[in-house]
Amino acid sequence: HAAVRREAGRLVELRVGHLFSKYGQRFISNLSVYTSESFCYKIDMELRPSGKSGALVTSLDSFREYHSSSALLWEKQALVKARPAAGSRALGEKVMEIVGDYVYSEPPEGDFRGEIHTLRMRMEKELAAETESVFNIKTGRGGLVDVEFLVQMLQLAHGPEHPQLRTACTMDGIKALGDMGIIEEGQSRALCDGYLFLRKMGNILSLLNERSKNDVSQADFDRLSVEFGGDVDGNSLRERYVEVTSGIREIYNGHFGETP
Repeated sequence: HAAVRREAGRLVELRVGHLFSKYGQRFISNLSVYTSESFCYKIDMELRPSGKSGALVTSLDSFREYHSSSALLWEKQALVKARPAAGSRALGEKVMEIVGDYVYSEPPEGDFRGEIHTLRMRMEKELAAETESVFNIKTGRGGLVDVEFLVQMLQLAHGPEHPQLRTACTMDGIKALGDMGIIEEGQSRALCDGYLFLRKMGNILSLLNERSKNDVSQADFDRLSVEFGGDVDGNSLRERYVEVTSGIREIYNGHFGETP
């Protein structure tokens, strides 16, 4: 009888999962449709446990079981940013309890810093495709991902011991790391200022273009300089960008044990 009940429960879970997967697909389609005013949001659902062809939804028990037995380091790192956005508050609290237990129960084993760094360098090489004249705000050298990966690595390393580091907000994470002395005060300030600078550039680029854009060329620096105001021109903004990203990469290298 117990086996029959388990099988019946599994079939119900599959049917419910299929139904809510359809709801999810419809929701994503509605958000991603291209209109005369461009996209509402572009939703990327490819980074999930079973790959881009995997299920969009899972039961709470399956979620707990997967992350207690099969999840990889990059998935633990990604869950540092997890937060409820809508829906049942009670369910959101249960999910975040599972996330907290999984992410912050203990520091990752082995050379997790090296593994995170290897993934970061792959992103820079394969996604940024930077040249001497074209930079990438997000995945390029010293870009936004440098800051985010550095903060997430330190959260994974020290979060189990220090609950104040357990935040999904990158800026709050930087400030907490600085307050605790895990990173130097000057580094904390440089990371915050650099992150806000790059975010501002990215936001303005999105407003100036019909779709999201992370690549910046000299022509983009010329356009962006007007929005930054003052006596800033394209050349000086480009110099500022190189200075900021070089400073971010130097801090990143210092914590990951790499040389520039």
